[in-house]
Amino acid sequence: MARRLLNPLGLLALGALVALAVTPVPTVAAARTTAAALTVSGVPWTWGGNAFGQLGDGTTTSRLTAAPVTGLDDVVDLHGGREHVIALRSDGTVWVWGSNVQGQLGLGTTTNRPLPTRVPSLANVVAVETGHNFSMALRADGTVWTWGLNSDGQLGDGTTTLRRSPVQVAGLTDAVAIAAGRDMSYAIRADGTVAGWGRNNEGQVGDGTTVRRLTPVRVGSLTEVVRIAGGRDHGLAVRSDGSAWTWGSNDYGQVGNGTLTDALSPVQVATGISDVAAGAHHSYALVTDGTVLAWGRNYRSALGDGTTTLRTRPVAVQGVTGAVSLGSGRDTGMVVLADGRVMAWGHNTNGQVGDGTLVDRSLAVVVPGVSGAVHAAGGGAEYSVVLVGGAPPPNQDPVASFTSSCTLLACSFDGTGSGDLDGFVASWAWTFGDGSEASGPTATHDFAGPGTYTVALTVTDDDGAVATATRDVTVVETPPATDITFVAARATDANVTQPSVVIPAGVAAGDRLVLFVTTNRASTATTPAGWTLLGTVSDGIDVRSRLFTRSAVATDAGSTVRTTLDAISKTSMAVLAYRGAAGVTAAVSAFESGTTATHTAPAATVSTAGSTVLRYWADKTSTVHGWTLPTGVTGRAATTGSGGGLLAVAVGDTEELPSGTAPAVAATAGVASAKAISWTVVLAPS
Repeated sequence: MARRLLNPLGLLALGALVALAVTPVPTVAAARTTAAALTVSGVPWTWGGNAFGQLGDGTTTSRLTAAPVTGLDDVVDLHGGREHVIALRSDGTVWVWGSNVQGQLGLGTTTNRPLPTRVPSLANVVAVETGHNFSMALRADGTVWTWGLNSDGQLGDGTTTLRRSPVQVAGLTDAVAIAAGRDMSYAIRADGTVAGWGRNNEGQVGDGTTVRRLTPVRVGSLTEVVRIAGGRDHGLAVRSDGSAWTWGSNDYGQVGNGTLTDALSPVQVATGISDVAAGAHHSYALVTDGTVLAWGRNYRSALGDGTTTLRTRPVAVQGVTGAVSLGSGRDTGMVVLADGRVMAWGHNTNGQVGDGTLVDRSLAVVVPGVSGAVHAAGGGAEYSVVLVGGAPPPNQDPVASFTSSCTLLACSFDGTGSGDLDGFVASWAWTFGDGSEASGPTATHDFAGPGTYTVALTVTDDDGAVATATRDVTVVETPPATDITFVAARATDANVTQPSVVIPAGVAAGDRLVLFVTTNRASTATTPAGWTLLGTVSDGIDVRSRLFTRSAVATDAGSTVRTTLDAISKTSMAVLAYRGAAGVTAAVSAFESGTTATHTAPAATVSTAGSTVLRYWADKTSTVHGWTLPTGVTGRAATTGSGGGLLAVAVGDTEELPSGTAPAVAATAGVASAKAISWTVVLAPS
């Protein structure tokens, strides 16, 4: 949105970064002697955000590194607007791409264009420029043509009517350079004065008023102007004596005169300047010694001084020397150095700095992969553009890459990770190793039977180069068993009518829960909500035990499981959680009437290899004691009650049992009892 010109390659943009590479071409006559001849041509390179196709590579895919614009060379002038780019070829034709929501591409439509498209009604053009959502062209006869958004009269045709095709700016026939801001425009006239028009609420037209201007008026009393630029709501100019002048909105010090007061007419801010550029709320000046000055808003590191401090006076952009071309995005800056390298700094959330990262840069960094650059064309809020000299580089092969995911025989494939550094992937071709084929960036395929198949993805780029990636994919007819993992256990003992236990915090949705509830009498009990009763064992008088199970849900962790008994009872509750268990495939119980300290959990059938078998023992005595578990059984929970008729409980498990029979195993209590029960529970893997 900013523009200085005089030399039509001295371009700048508010909000996008563009670069240009050049080779000598025949001179194209300029309109006036103050406008330098177009003596170089090149290829635009772009990087950053691409939601509107502003990178010109035929896609809307963002890119963190620089690559050439597809199918466009011999460019001699270039500028990046908010989300669109305009380029001028040496034959005087104008080419555009990117956003067209306000008709800013000048094609008579509102259709976005991800590839360069010629503006059909323009010829003999010597300079181009972009504003927020509008565009400008300077013809060799000194007339200026504009199109796009016109809500503040920025098109200068005496109206506020949006124009989707170029219209002539009223009363200008001697322009030699042009520039645009957000909603205002400028032109240097052949006599060295400056004309401005459009929005003027903050004095951005520079005529000493705040009156909106629908046609050109003179900007202050400036004379001998050789460079011009427009920011969001402020303007800049350079006179032939090297003095830099600014005017307009100054909320963030972008005028650079040490205040925050709007300037309705131009004020001088620096000397020894050869060029100027402007971003949204900041300004740049290229010093004749190749260094750069910056001032204004800096909350996104746009000033390149190593800080985020607002500056109302010019400060040096650190680390930049030998600069020959200057550009600006909305919150970024860029320069082309004498050796053809590009450096950039500032806001980088969309990769608009071009260093392959999304990290804001408060100091200038070299943009990798760009050489031979000749013109910093700026850009928008999310992207950048620069002109690189010479013919397009040799095409680089694309890179093929894909991921796969299979459930039994059905597989899905994703090749969107494929790419092309200097263009775009035009097609994707899949072969699945069984004679089947598919196309497109993603694909699905059902294999006829189990086995290992070699899947290949071949991608073709926009220049016809191909690359192939292969991967062996194994599919099965039945899902493999998943190992069962013990998660946690919790147990309680209390003399109550509503016994309860808290489910461990580590339980996750899908875990298999097993709950044992044992009372010291032949009680009745309710089944907890959401649980399934698998069985009951009792001696009929003194001990009764119940087994419940359920698949855990997300809200189970840390919740309380409660049952209601018919009368107060000494009760032991133990809940255990296992991950990877499909469910309970066997639950066998037993009670013993003979007085003994050794109690045997019964045998049970193991139908699936890899099952986990739980063992549970409980007895009723009047003596506090513990249990000694058999070899091969890992203890998981235990409770011991108190007083006469107390319960003592132990729970353990054995993992990874083969299919067949889990034999009966005995545990030893600390005292003998004639009132004992036991369980053997089998969990099969999922």
